[in-house]
Amino acid sequence: MKDIDEFLSQHDNADGVIILSLETNNDNTKRQLGFYVKKFENMPPINEYIQRDEHNLNLRERGIPINQARIKLFQQNNGQASRKEILPLVEQFAKDFVPQNSS
Repeated sequence: MKDIDEFLSQHDNADGVIILSLETNNDNTKRQLGFYVKKFENMPPINEYIQRDEHNLNLRERGIPINQARIKLFQQNNGQASRKEILPLVEQFAKDFVPQNSS
């Protein structure tokens, strides 16, 4: 996470990092999704948004072995939803998101 924090500190316009992973075993595909945010107060809005039923990602939050409130990891039970579907959702969130401390 030190590398991610360093990246975020070097890029003023970056508020977080999206983590996508793919595991294939024979014909079985498993996808994982994660978010790491610069500021904790940005986590609840993206967390709520990405888990909406209308997005049909069927996410199950995964526990992490460290106490870190700025990261969320999910098992994506809808393995058919690829990055081509997830990234536009995140892009729309970023366009619509207004931080609470802005006017």
